[in-house]
Amino acid sequence: MSQLPGHNFQANNLRVMQNYFHSNTPEKLHIDNITYDGDDHLITFTDMVVPGESLLEQMNYMEEHRDNIRTQLLGDVPTRCVDLIVPPKDPRAVAGYIIMETMGYPPFSGSNTLSTGYSLLQNGFVEQKEGKHSFFIECAAGLSEITYESANGEIKMVSITGQDVYLAHEGLDLTICGKKLKIPVVYSGGFYLMIPSKEIPTALKAENYDEFIKIGKQAVEDARAIYYPKHLTVGDVGPIPFANFMADKQPAGHYIGATFVYPDVICYCPTGTGSSAHTLMRYLSGEAKIGDRVEVQSPIGSTMYIDILGADLLEGHQRLQLRINGLPTPKEVQIQPIA
Repeated sequence: MSQLPGHNFQANNLRVMQNYFHSNTPEKLHIDNITYDGDDHLITFTDMVVPGESLLEQMNYMEEHRDNIRTQLLGDVPTRCVDLIVPPKDPRAVAGYIIMETMGYPPFSGSNTLSTGYSLLQNGFVEQKEGKHSFFIECAAGLSEITYESANGEIKMVSITGQDVYLAHEGLDLTICGKKLKIPVVYSGGFYLMIPSKEIPTALKAENYDEFIKIGKQAVEDARAIYYPKHLTVGDVGPIPFANFMADKQPAGHYIGATFVYPDVICYCPTGTGSSAHTLMRYLSGEAKIGDRVEVQSPIGSTMYIDILGADLLEGHQRLQLRINGLPTPKEVQIQPIA
């Protein structure tokens, strides 16, 4: 009987650190930088032991006891993220990963998951094969299935399935830019305020990010004052950290979406979780249906493609099964490994 993938974690992890980072000092952090159109993801390999019976407990431990790693690696780059590679708890997964961002520790992230899967492939942690293949990785929110397409040794696309996307609240009463609005809350890896950009007097363009950061920060703080969501199956994953500014469908057929990360970031890419939340809103409005592919672009033109695979109810809340599709790329590491 063949071993489950998770049983090979230690050997694969040590090989990657030795072969690709030219180091056999496992107490150090070894960093592979993968970018998604400007949002850098530091895929961090280590032999550091993180206490916890689950990835969620390990994530909470890092937040409470080792947050210095997050703050040191993020530095003064607010759009940077860290993905700490750890042994999986579910043996079906090849690896576990703990996500760290400016806002803290989200249980799931689309761009982080795409970038982690890409790094595991390009560094030989997972053998890259020609054609279309899949494997699992595990975060605090559970298993995600990574599917990739490779031709002539080059990765052409990476996709993710396996995470909940559901309507958490039909509409919080918030005042945004002087207007009283009902703002839905969607869970897609974190809780999102879904704000129609047509209600904002400023155009949703990259040159106006400073204004949208101010609006997003105020909206999140106002929402936190009246509503503290809990994930329907995972439980407490913290207060609302995100807002998504949604623009109507463009003449070319795509949507524009900008993800705000509390307290002061708008991401370069549309983000997997933001694009998934955006897709749920288009499904609820009747603009998209099961079987559709929804294209979401950030204001700088970075794109993710969301496939609607199915729909059901999670404890009475509308839920979608989605596939997130995108292509991260390698980037030279600009920081040194730290102890």
